[in-house]
Amino acid sequence: VTALITRKAYGQHTLHVLPALDITTTEDEEKDILQISKLFNETTEQMILSCPEQYFWYHNRWKN
Repeated sequence: VTALITRKAYGQHTLHVLPALDITTTEDEEKDILQISKLFNETTEQMILSCPEQYFWYHNRWKN
């Protein structure tokens, strides 16, 4: 299950619980890993795009 917390006002937040991800597996483990990773990345991207101003950009902190 994927969830996102958004800030509404100082000290006030809303928890958004998304529907469970549809994860299926096959006999091809390598392909499954790629497909599931893609699904996780797409889900994360959609959460960030829904409120990009609230996303904390870690990559700027860890350049060196």
